[in-house]
Amino acid sequence: MPIPETDRKLREAAFFLRLLTIEEGSTVLNDHDAFGFYLSAFLSAARSVTWVLQKEAGVGQDIYDPWYTAWEARQSPDHRDLLTFMNKQRVAEIHKLGATTTSAIEMVAVSTVSRGARPNHPAYGFTWSSPPGVPEATVGIVTYMFEQRGNVVQVCSRYLGVLVELVRDFRDSPPRPKPPAATATRGGP
Repeated sequence: MPIPETDRKLREAAFFLRLLTIEEGSTVLNDHDAFGFYLSAFLSAARSVTWVLQKEAGVGQDIYDPWYTAWEARQSPDHRDLLTFMNKQRVAEIHKLGATTTSAIEMVAVSTVSRGARPNHPAYGFTWSSPPGVPEATVGIVTYMFEQRGNVVQVCSRYLGVLVELVRDFRDSPPRPKPPAATATRGGP
């Protein structure tokens, strides 16, 4: 069954996850507001995957919901907890005061730092050199964490992976409307 709008929502979530990854790994372009905006967009796009899938499948809630409930029951406890946690983050982001994240500085080797949106322009990167045997220089980058869940980018990446599995499983075994029950008739020909 073709589900192009669901696929588009998955690509949209992946797009914002890439921007989150670039923003977090960059010291040169790091912008706390940008990271928050990308996270908000990711949470919205990712959460809408199931809603769009249900609508696009053309089956009613009475058919889709039992299929989804059975699918979710087959997931590991970690995946079910992740789905619940990410939905709570989306609700907090969209309807309350924002997702609950913290930030910290992590020291990393200069050669591992993202060059942000302009990876080929030398003004947006680092150059370094040292005599042989001298350890590589390090620089601080901002990392963002979900309380008690870990790195935001890694958690979002896992969540997107679960949604990809959901869509794949839907394609492999979509919900089907139940055939109408046979009605008994009196008499015969």
